[in-house]
Amino acid sequence: MKFFGILVVAILFGAIGLTLWYQNNKNSETSEPRVCFEDNCFSVEIVDDSAERTKGLMNRTFLEDSAGMLFLFDSEALYPFWMKNTLIPLDMIWLNADKEIVAIQENAVPCEADPCPVYNPGTTALYVVELNGGVVSANNIEVGELARFIGIDNNGT
Repeated sequence: MKFFGILVVAILFGAIGLTLWYQNNKNSETSEPRVCFEDNCFSVEIVDDSAERTKGLMNRTFLEDSAGMLFLFDSEALYPFWMKNTLIPLDMIWLNADKEIVAIQENAVPCEADPCPVYNPGTTALYVVELNGGVVSANNIEVGELARFIGIDNNGT
């Protein structure tokens, strides 16, 4: 009878350990950086320095439907964007420090000749999200909506 009690306790501790291990691994698999607008979440590449911001999505021929790029800036300011050497149409979403959408540029087309058009939000922002062209409309993303950041540091937590 004593052996049976020890066996039950060992199985119980094993099950608890396995559950904790699974939860920890599950969270690490889903901890990729994401930006969500309501229930629509997008895995994002983070660009947070000048060289990365300059390159952005240049020379890419494909972007997954559920993927994008998040530009992190050091302070709120006016951040115009352009499409030089960008090969795919993009939607651009400017967010303020509260992660509220303050401006949207839908379907910015690849620049085919200099000078390239500049997309100016007309207001200050701290973050800019780039997604495939048409995603904003397809997901009813609108100015005034709040974004959620998941797995993102540098003022993004």
